[in-house]
Amino acid sequence: MIGAYRLTERVGKGGFSEVWSAWDTHLHRLVAIKLVPRAGNDAHSTIQFGREATIVTRLEHPHILPLFDFGETPEIRYLVMRYVTGGSLADRLAHGPLSPSELVRYMMPVAETLDYIHEQHIVHRDLKPSNILLDAQDLPYVTDFGLAKILSDETQGMHSGSGTLTYMPPEQFIGGALSARSDIYSFGILLYELFTGSQPYEGRVALGMRQISHREHIPDIFATDARFPSRINAFLRQLTDPEPRVRPPSARQAMEEIAKLLHGTEESNASTGTGISYALESAEYRQREAKSLLEQSLGLWQQGEFSLSMTHFVLLDILLRDLPELAESDVNSLMLRGALEYNQQIDTWWKQSNDKERQRAVWHAVAHGDDPVRLHAIGLSVTTSWVHDVSLETINNVGKRVMPVSEFTPTGLEFLERALPTRDTWQIDDALIQTDDNLLALAVSSSPLADRAAALIGTGHRTRAMLALPKGFNQAHPILVAYEQAGNLPGQMRFADQLKLILLLAGQQLTRNPVEALSHYGWAALGNSLALGLMIYVTFRAADPNNVLSNARLLNTLGLGLLFGMIFGAGVWTVRHIGQRLQVAPFEIRAILAVLIGGAIVAAAIGLFQQLVYDDIIEPGVSITSGILYVLGFAISVEMPDILQVLLGAAGVIAAFLIPWQSYLADNDMRPPFVFDETQPGRAIVLIIAASLILALTVKGYRWREVLHRSLPPELAGK
Repeated sequence: MIGAYRLTERVGKGGFSEVWSAWDTHLHRLVAIKLVPRAGNDAHSTIQFGREATIVTRLEHPHILPLFDFGETPEIRYLVMRYVTGGSLADRLAHGPLSPSELVRYMMPVAETLDYIHEQHIVHRDLKPSNILLDAQDLPYVTDFGLAKILSDETQGMHSGSGTLTYMPPEQFIGGALSARSDIYSFGILLYELFTGSQPYEGRVALGMRQISHREHIPDIFATDARFPSRINAFLRQLTDPEPRVRPPSARQAMEEIAKLLHGTEESNASTGTGISYALESAEYRQREAKSLLEQSLGLWQQGEFSLSMTHFVLLDILLRDLPELAESDVNSLMLRGALEYNQQIDTWWKQSNDKERQRAVWHAVAHGDDPVRLHAIGLSVTTSWVHDVSLETINNVGKRVMPVSEFTPTGLEFLERALPTRDTWQIDDALIQTDDNLLALAVSSSPLADRAAALIGTGHRTRAMLALPKGFNQAHPILVAYEQAGNLPGQMRFADQLKLILLLAGQQLTRNPVEALSHYGWAALGNSLALGLMIYVTFRAADPNNVLSNARLLNTLGLGLLFGMIFGAGVWTVRHIGQRLQVAPFEIRAILAVLIGGAIVAAAIGLFQQLVYDDIIEPGVSITSGILYVLGFAISVEMPDILQVLLGAAGVIAAFLIPWQSYLADNDMRPPFVFDETQPGRAIVLIIAASLILALTVKGYRWREVLHRSLPPELAGK
């Protein structure tokens, strides 16, 4: 900030000053601000700054930019003027010489302005193409009075050596007398450049300097274009004569004569426009200004090149708010691209644009912007549905910047997670080599993002990266992460490596999160203890069967329930643990393995129960069948909804107790896992169902706790 002005960007630079566009925070308008640093020996610059401010303030002409404000800080002095959007004559000359009609249209107002300045006893002393600005109407404005001097009636001013060499008259080189005809000389050089497209001698040497020692004339313009009228040379030579007294006294008169030669008297006297007052007051001008700015950038934008400056973006952002009819598709995408480039009004133009326009702006920013611009564009793209439609070139453009690790890496990785093509098979391709290499490097790094990169190698089936990941026992973590996400291994990998990784991943899956696994076992043990305790309490008859709270009955219930609940619980937990954790194996294999191991644990528990409680030995076939039935419902339902897990788990337990009991009632020779009251078979069935449901519900206790925690208000959930 300088005073009330927030600098936008530098738009010009001179020998001792810079010109910036700036936002006037008080009047809410875009302005041009000329900055002159304060030097150590400040006396001369103080005088020069004060003189420029005084001169511009006293000049009131439609083709001189008005001075809005001026001031100083301890570090800098500044002048504030109207900002115009058409660039300068120097920008126009970059495209070649002017046509005769253009030359007259631009230079007639400049000649009139020069005569007006001279009438105010002021000499500009630095007339050149870059000091003639154009507005949206293509009208010219004479600017930069930093070297201007005021002529006094009492004293004859003298030139200093300051100025632009190739436009300076001979007297300015030698510190000769200062007069209005010094500007006439510069005007002649300027006309020559507009006619031919280059300065005399192509700017290699100053004509004025050559004229100090040799009476030399400006080069013949016919050498450039023979179509010009022959008398043009004579006018240019008179304008640039080494003797000031030979030069015409009026730029306007000289320009009128040239205009007659080129176009005729009527066109040379045509109106030169309403100037800056029209720009300040007219809605039509603002529309013209917006169209002019868009014309400067849309052509290149349609060819895939972004050329909109920050200043023009800020001005267009203001103008287009009142001109919605101009905001067609190319304009919306251009403005969104500008918003991303300059980190301004992004939300506004994002909402203004449709998906097609957003894609165009975002992918261009990713391809051509610098890292902060790419970062912002990628951050927006990952929130969209069309991120999956991005080209492989853009993916690689992002992927090659993921490493080395920087602030770009997290967002770039998130983009790759969303944008990488989804594949179900391992295929070697060379389309994304740089991306694969950087994902590999990130996966084996010590970055907190390493596991995400490894997981992406797996989900994206990036074969080149997968095959290159280390496979040693102490280095296999990244490849195990990738393998777990992919669900399979590349066929190009050696069988021995595949077998090793299968075993390593199986061990990792079964042993990770031991605290969570222990918690799940606790719920399984509790459920089995409650179920078995209930059946023992109801079924076993103590010495005093009518005393429901007898010590013997309670001790049997607690002791046997807890002991065998922990063992039976181990079987149920094993089934669920293998079924949930061992993702390295297909579901069918997991289920079979879980049933075999868990069923064996329960079968052993049933045999032990028979020996300790009934002092008997159960048939192995019965204990094994019952053990398998006991865990079967839990095994086949681990990936089903919660309610089905409860119902199927309970169903398996019911079958494990009820089927052998019914067989026992039919044939007393076949001992069941649990002996119920034979006189009340209906009561036994109700007891089995109740105990089984309690068991199945309690096994899922950790899940009900999570549901309850989520349903509580935040202030209670945190306690």
